[in-house]
Amino acid sequence: MWTPGPLSLFAIVLFSAVVTKSARLQLILFAILLLLYGYIIFVQRESIDPLLDYNVGGITTGFLARASDFILLTDAQSTLRQHNQSQSASQMTFTHRSRWAIDLILNFRGVGWSFEAPHLNRSTLQRWKYVRSQLGKLVIYFLLSDLASFHNRHSRVFNPRIAEPMGDQGIVWQAWNVFMLGAILWAPASMHYTLASIIAVASGLSQPGDWPECFGSWLKTDSVRNFWGFCLLGLIHAAGDWKMAHNVESAKRNVHYFILQAVAITSEDIFFGLAKRWGFPRASRLIGRVWFVGWMVWSGPILMETMIRGGCVDYKPLVSVVERVYQRFQG
Repeated sequence: MWTPGPLSLFAIVLFSAVVTKSARLQLILFAILLLLYGYIIFVQRESIDPLLDYNVGGITTGFLARASDFILLTDAQSTLRQHNQSQSASQMTFTHRSRWAIDLILNFRGVGWSFEAPHLNRSTLQRWKYVRSQLGKLVIYFLLSDLASFHNRHSRVFNPRIAEPMGDQGIVWQAWNVFMLGAILWAPASMHYTLASIIAVASGLSQPGDWPECFGSWLKTDSVRNFWGFCLLGLIHAAGDWKMAHNVESAKRNVHYFILQAVAITSEDIFFGLAKRWGFPRASRLIGRVWFVGWMVWSGPILMETMIRGGCVDYKPLVSVVERVYQRFQG
């Protein structure tokens, strides 16, 4: 039976390894972290919720990668700083260093840090205008999550017991299915992020600029590189898939998918480089958008069908407005 104990211990050891000032103790804690990770991924039994298992596998892999950076590759307390941080973390009191460590561990995009990801879309709105704006987005994300969930629950493709191949009804339906699976992953994540931003800003814990958009605009995506960013995602998804299904072939499909993304990125880098050299930057952006959509439609099922068979896209909101409307019209 699955219990949250090992995962909780993993979080405690990770925090302790980042906050301690002893380099020797950091290495000992990292070794313990590796053992806990191996137990969680390869030994601990799965829960009754495939999506929970998938997230546990992916999240622990992501945090282990961060721990490798902060503990093995970087002297984090000396070199990594938040904006307006006047002293190194090693000189802080334990309380302030603890806050510093928690922010460092959880802040995957480095918002407000010296290693902040480029091109973040920050809000310039005042506090309560920002909150009202986010409330409107929250409603939209909820309705999109509800609609996508309703569609997927009534589709043979998204039923894990049937798992009809995404392209069985032709390329148009394959494109539609890829879009709907993307929606069921994107909309709930955006909804939860937006809710957290509303609570944090309304309570005064942070400023609107501390919460850049969770995802960039899909309409501006003109390359596979811009969409994915980095290929560590391959290992993260493979670990999540293994934790969920303990199936070698399924995990291999995940790795295969992200290797293909690397091939696509290399190919498009060559194309865009030649297009810029030959003086066709605008044409290359247009072609890039068409290429991106076509590539995702073609390659998406390699990853997505394993997620469907594992049951990890069987998302249902606590309250479904669409389901109630549908049942009312059904009589």
